[in-house]
Amino acid sequence: MTSPVYEVFLYQDETRLSELEYTRLEVASRFLSKGRWEATVPKLPHALTWRTRIQVIRNGIPVFSGPLTKIRRRWTYAETDSRVLVGTCDMKYIANAIVNPGGNGEWYPGVTIGYDTRQGIAETVIRGYISDNIGPTALTRRQQGITLESDGGRGGEITAEGNLQNLLEFCVDLALQGRIGFQVLDKTLKFYTPQDRTGEIVFSPDLDNLKEFEYEASVPEYNVVVAGSAIRTDLGRFFDDESNPELVEGDGPVETFLDSRSTPAYRLKDVAQAQLIKVAEGDLNLHIIPGAQAVDNMDPYDDYFLGDLVTAVVDGEVISATVQELGLLVTKDDVHEHATLGSFGNNSGTISVGTLLKALSSRTRNLEASA
Repeated sequence: MTSPVYEVFLYQDETRLSELEYTRLEVASRFLSKGRWEATVPKLPHALTWRTRIQVIRNGIPVFSGPLTKIRRRWTYAETDSRVLVGTCDMKYIANAIVNPGGNGEWYPGVTIGYDTRQGIAETVIRGYISDNIGPTALTRRQQGITLESDGGRGGEITAEGNLQNLLEFCVDLALQGRIGFQVLDKTLKFYTPQDRTGEIVFSPDLDNLKEFEYEASVPEYNVVVAGSAIRTDLGRFFDDESNPELVEGDGPVETFLDSRSTPAYRLKDVAQAQLIKVAEGDLNLHIIPGAQAVDNMDPYDDYFLGDLVTAVVDGEVISATVQELGLLVTKDDVHEHATLGSFGNNSGTISVGTLLKALSSRTRNLEASA
């Protein structure tokens, strides 16, 4: 299998300036989240400003883009001389906004508007929120250059109530409900449907296509969620809670408060339950590096993508999990692509911490017995 060819270009807003010269490049694209990039360069580009962006092209196809957010420069008498550019991805533009309850991006100081409530196909609903708050249909808060692909009608039916939530976090929750993915690439909002590829994308040491894996499991941060609505001067504040009885019985209550001032009182229990489900299994991410003998038709971007469900054999256990991150490391000598697997929101088909711990424990006992 031949190594992919990567090119990186510098942009000023929407204008391409030049190809970026670098000695080391790290890129991480993340499912429904902000990615990041870091480039070590021999010299700082002449036209560098805080409106500078990069575009990463893999085998002729754009796969990542994002603005510059930090510059690191270090020089010492002992011949240390480094220049590093650091940035995020174009999802930043969504993360920079909050959901206007008026529904058109306009603010009305001192006026209580209520909720921007919408119902329909997930892609259509999310697309509408983003367009009305930072996109082409926003009246005054439009982010420069943000465009949207045409509506493909992807996902299931959802209902949403927008009121001052972070726009990215709000839309991510809606995407998980509707079982779709989205990204901003070259400042264009794109939607897609994650696929179940567990039968075709299998990483395993026995297949010589898994060079390395690493995972870390941790106990859930809390097992009781208390959600509170906005403070009402006439009625006080509404609260509701949800708990995990099994964990409470074993560890005692570990409580957290979820400030849900943007949530109607009748939905507080649903919000608390959703938050509890997110941590029910504890934190676990599985980081894998495909092996040098990776077979054809198992390339990232080409054959699997963010949000897709794939298979990995870990400690002898067959695990199905979603692709949460696609990573890249390019040096003057080599190109390394890797992936991080995890769970897809609160739905099925996720990594089980219990399964992996059971496998690890069994393996440890076997090693002790043979010693």
